[in-house]
Formats: sequence, C-alpha cells, structure tokens
Amino acid sequence: MTPWIRIAKIMRTKGSKGSVVCKSANGLPFLMRDGLEISIVPPLLRGVRNTTVQTVSEMSDGLHEVHLQDVDDLSSAKPLAGHWCLALRKDIPGLPKRYAPETWRGYSVEDLIYGDLGTISDVQIAPVQSRIEVSGDKGLTIIPIVDAFIVQIDNSAHHILTHIPEGLIGIGNEEGSSSQKEM
Repeated sequence: MTPWIRIAKIMRTKGSKGSVVCKSANGLPFLMRDGLEISIVPPLLRGVRNTTVQTVSEMSDGLHEVHLQDVDDLSSAKPLAGHWCLALRKDIPGLPKRYAPETWRGYSVEDLIYGDLGTISDVQIAPVQSRIEVSGDKGLTIIPIVDAFIVQIDNSAHHILTHIPEGLIGIGNEEGSSSQKEM
C-alpha cells in the first residue's frame, strides 16, 4: 500500500499573494489543515514540490483558499493550478475504509452499463495511478481507481459500482485484444 493519498486538487490562484483555491479529491471531506505537509503531483520541474499548509479559509461550493509555505506570489502559485496535493496516510487519522482500496480484494464489481464484471482479483497501489483487476465472465477488466470510474463503494456488502468506458472491458482477453487491434 502506498503511504500517500490524494486529498485535494489545486483549481486556480487567488490574488497576488500566492494563495491557491483547492477542492477535495477522492470524495473525501476537505482535509487540508494548518501544518499539514503535502506533495504536489505531478511534480514541477521548477518550483514547489513538497510544502506545508500555512492557512486554510473556507470559501463557497466546497472550495478553500490555501496559503502554502514558499508560495508567496502569483508567479510561484500559477504553475500549481491543475496539480494534485498528496498527504501521508499517517497524517490523516481515521481515514475511512473507502479510501483503503487494498482491502477491496474479493469485492464484487458491477458497472452501470455493462452489468456484473466479476470479483476483484488484485489491487495494485501506485503513487500516481492505482488500479483494480476484476476477473469475471467478461474476462479481466482493469479499472483505474479514479472518482470518474468508481461510483459507489458498499463496504458492508463488499460491492463496488462503477461507470467505466468500454475499452476497459475484458482487456486481458484474446477477443478484447484482437478487437482493439482491429480499430
């Protein structure tokens, strides 16, 4: 399991003093707080990669104004827009099981369009893109663990509801591979 979790996305800058506007990620509540150490991904070639949250102010519509250490003007804040903020799991006490995909092995997976996909046979945790492998009647389906694809997680029923693009269905099958080649 990776020690990092994606907690927020930097949406834009605010003002000339280097503050940024952030929203929560992964369906989490807003977790950025004064003193929290974060990493910016993808990393910038120049500028801040690792920093500490100095202050957080709630705005509206789930957005927060955040001041980061070593980001003190518009020119140092602007390159951060569109990047993600990662925090160490150990720094986020009480993280719900929903955000612990390593516990999902054996969960059933159903898609809104394609129906029953099977059971999670493997969970691969990576710093940038984690994924689940689902084995079932449609073959091996590899699903990136992203908010856009994971609709609902029912830990009590050990069931996950997804909404995935067709290209992920049966990606490990001979038939899936040949149909991809024909396109």
